[in-house]
Parts: sequence; C-alpha cells; structure tokens
Amino acid sequence: MNCTEAHRFLHAYIDNELDIAHTLDIERHLETCAACLENYNEYQALRDAMRSDSLYFTAPEKLQKSVSSAIRQRNRATFIARAASWRGLGVAAAACLIVVALAVLMSGFLRTTPASPPGPGTAIQQQVFDSHMRSLMADHLVDIRSSSPNSIKPWFKGKLDYTPYVYDLTSNGYSLVGGRLDYLDNRAVAAIVYQRQGHTINFYLWPTQQGTTTIAMSTIRGYHLANWREENMNCWAISDLNQSEIQKFASLQ
Repeated sequence: MNCTEAHRFLHAYIDNELDIAHTLDIERHLETCAACLENYNEYQALRDAMRSDSLYFTAPEKLQKSVSSAIRQRNRATFIARAASWRGLGVAAAACLIVVALAVLMSGFLRTTPASPPGPGTAIQQQVFDSHMRSLMADHLVDIRSSSPNSIKPWFKGKLDYTPYVYDLTSNGYSLVGGRLDYLDNRAVAAIVYQRQGHTINFYLWPTQQGTTTIAMSTIRGYHLANWREENMNCWAISDLNQSEIQKFASLQ
C-alpha cells in the first residue's frame, strides 16, 4: 500500500469500517511511513478534541432565565406586530405559530450540556455489534466452513498469535458453522460462528491480561451481547436470540 492509497482509506480505518485485509495493510504502512503516521495522529487528536467535555459548558441559571425572558419579550412584540398585519388570519392561528416558534427557540437556547461520554467497554461493544452486522450483510460469515472443531482450530494457525478454543455444542442446540478472521480492539481476532434455530451467533475471543469475570449482558438495537473473561481470554457473543439463550451459550464456553 502506498501513501495515496493509505490517505484514501485512513478515515475509514479510524472509524473501524475497513475489512481485515485493508486494516492490516494500513497498519503495516503506518509502521514504515512517518508522514502518514503523522496524519493519522493528527486525525486522532482532532477526533479526541471534538469529543472533549471542554468544548461544552453548562449555562448559569441566571443566564438561562435572562435568555428565556428575552425570548418571551421578543415573541410577545412579534405577536403584536404580526397580529396587526395578519388581518386575513385568525387570532388563534397566529398564536399557534408564535407558540411553535417559541418552543423551537427555547429548545435551542437551553440545550447546554452534551450527552454523557461513553463508559468503559462501550467502544468494544459497538465494534462487536458492527462486526456482527457486517458479517450478516456482506456475505462474509465464515472463512472456513466446518462443523468440526478439529478442522477450524488448525485453520487459525499462522493467522493469529494465539489458538482460539472451539467447542462442538450441537448436543446443547448450538450448531457449529465455521470460523473467520476479524478485527476488534485494534488487533486481529478469531470469530467462531454458531447457529441456533436459524439465528446466527458470533463468538469472538482474544487474549487478555485481565482477570476472570462473570458474564455481563447488554443490548444494542435488539441484539443481545454477552461479555466475560476466562482462561486469559476476552470473550464476546452476540445474536438476535433472546437474552437467556445467549447467556446459556456463554456459560457453555
């Protein structure tokens, strides 16, 4: 990959929108090109600055009251002036227009604080959701299709710096479909794919130095996610199955 290609893909890389092949190409290029790395760092700094709470402030109560009072006085004067000129309109219609304008102005002036910044883990959670949706929409669910763990595990050798564990859960109602390479948390990871009653389950795992945790459940747009850590692995499972079935799946790993 040359600098022109890297520049074209850089924004998509920062937003985690590239496939695994282009992501790895970009990272290899950034390791050897100081100019592109500087551009990447500048984009990241700008992105972080735009998310900073320092760009927002809460208006003092006195200011809010002053603004509200000014809006009311302005619209009262506007109402009187327009009521005199709008002889063809009924008083009720003119009043409704003023009320709508006042509501819009008030909502704009009094919006003084941003939404709370995402908490720990939210970024990875969103990455898992995005990866799951891409796998369903881009016809790239698996790189290796097999129902045998003994076929899937060796396929990852040389492609990852760790060996994922793969279980046959057919007796529990979860059919093994295959596996693929994916990219989460700024690294290549294994995605093991299962199905239950026509619903797809993506199971991601990659090494971690953090300790074991119990299963934590969350939901994004109707998709249930399970996250836990065990055997030095960070584990995520996601599907549109109901929450109890995803939790049961996670407990079988």
